[in-house]
Amino acid sequence: MLDRPLDTAEDALDALAAAHLLEVAGRDEAGQHRYRMHDLVRAFGRELAGPGAGAEAVQRRVLACWVTLVREGRRAHQGLDYPGLALRTAARVPDPAVLAGPRAEPVRWLGAEREALVAAVRQAARVDPYACWELAAAGEYLFDLRSDLAGWQTVQEQGLAAARAAGDRTGEAVLLVGLGRHRTCREEWGPARAMLTAGEALFEELGDAHGAAYAGWLLSYLDRIQGRLDEAMRRCRSGVAVFEAAGDRYGQAHSLRGIGQVLPARGEPEHALEVFREALAVAEANGAAWPRMCMLRWIADVLRMLGRPAEAAAGFREILAHTRGSGDLAGQSAARIGLGRIALDGGEVAEALRQLRAADELGRRSGQSLVRALAVEPLARALLASGDPAAARALLEEALTSCRRMNARPLPARLESALADVPA
Repeated sequence: MLDRPLDTAEDALDALAAAHLLEVAGRDEAGQHRYRMHDLVRAFGRELAGPGAGAEAVQRRVLACWVTLVREGRRAHQGLDYPGLALRTAARVPDPAVLAGPRAEPVRWLGAEREALVAAVRQAARVDPYACWELAAAGEYLFDLRSDLAGWQTVQEQGLAAARAAGDRTGEAVLLVGLGRHRTCREEWGPARAMLTAGEALFEELGDAHGAAYAGWLLSYLDRIQGRLDEAMRRCRSGVAVFEAAGDRYGQAHSLRGIGQVLPARGEPEHALEVFREALAVAEANGAAWPRMCMLRWIADVLRMLGRPAEAAAGFREILAHTRGSGDLAGQSAARIGLGRIALDGGEVAEALRQLRAADELGRRSGQSLVRALAVEPLARALLASGDPAAARALLEEALTSCRRMNARPLPARLESALADVPA
């Protein structure tokens, strides 16, 4: 707000705390002190900002700093700030030292600021529509990893409204794709496809092949989950070429991953392993840890299918350690499902139950029915192996009802097959 170095801000905090105008309220998940502020401090801040244009200039400066911090966090976590996004808001921080937090702890450091980020997006809508939608787009990963679907929806709907009010069609396309991804996580397949298709079309109208490819990659997930495997493969192959030409290793790796995810369903696990390893090499060249974990998860899964449990387990354990550190519930669930399947394949029923029950609980906590449903089939098989067919049947029937409601087509077939193995 004052546009001064970090040391000055820290001295001011100490002075305000000594005067009991700030009170330490505890520590956040990143280990930072959180403060409770006296109303006099807020009033004094408004007075320093001054009236009219002066206050607006201060708000724009603060919002530019927010955009810069969130961009840095996304770069550190994913290797880029937002796929194909042409930056409108100039990077600005009062002191480069403040970037150390999001660079070192892109999920924990910024994740502790989610409520403040929501407030910043709302304020930006009144002052700077470009900063509003850029914040909403770049900050998407924080809400996704923490399964904060309500916060995600709030900022992205605010960003979309701001982009439309400003007549910014790029911002509109970016936020349509973001909200389509949000609806996908809520298993609202119809609205998700409509938003993603609209975003893809708008990017194409703008001549932005990169943005359209990002929408296409997300649509390929819907195609795969709904059994349209040929269309999913077409979209991913197209995306690989576009992302590679744009120098976007993040998008290239994920499109390769999409190809690999289709191949086991076609009876080609060895080919899938080759593609996943290619995706891993691209992700590692990208430099960020999270895309590497995404590829490692699928490599581990195929290694398990191919009867290489020790290699698979090592991969899943690495993923579990990373996702625990970042608070990624869906990632933790996937790792535990993998470890549970390996234990079950090896006849270690008690260990399988431990891992798969933990995965089921993580799925419940994520708020995403599909994340939880993925744990159900192996958990039911473990329950059956432990001599509890009634619990296995109840679990499978509940999950089948949920999957049919979501129209998630490949999964019900696996659940029905598992149910058929349960004694009446």
